[in-house]
Amino acid sequence: MNRSKHKTTRVLLTMSLFFAQVENSVAERDHETAKRLQEAGVIMPLETILKKQWREDLERILEVELENEDGRRVYEIEYLDRAGAAWEMLIDAQTGRLLRKERDD
Repeated sequence: MNRSKHKTTRVLLTMSLFFAQVENSVAERDHETAKRLQEAGVIMPLETILKKQWREDLERILEVELENEDGRRVYEIEYLDRAGAAWEMLIDAQTGRLLRKERDD
């Protein structure tokens, strides 16, 4: 491998490791925020939300994020249905009410 390619590979590897650490740090803060909000009674636990919103067609959950949307805490849940199609649900984290469900293309 020539020197230029080696340097490029090393830079890309370093960047990948950096972004992986940033992503883990953000996920850890999100988890801590969710725990604090649950303990304060501001949001419902994710387990309660999932039991309330469980769908017959839900096969596998892909990703869950707790977000602040227009001043409201919401769970954004991405999942696969039994046919393999990807869906996204937006659920009010305080009430557990389904706000939106749409197919994720």
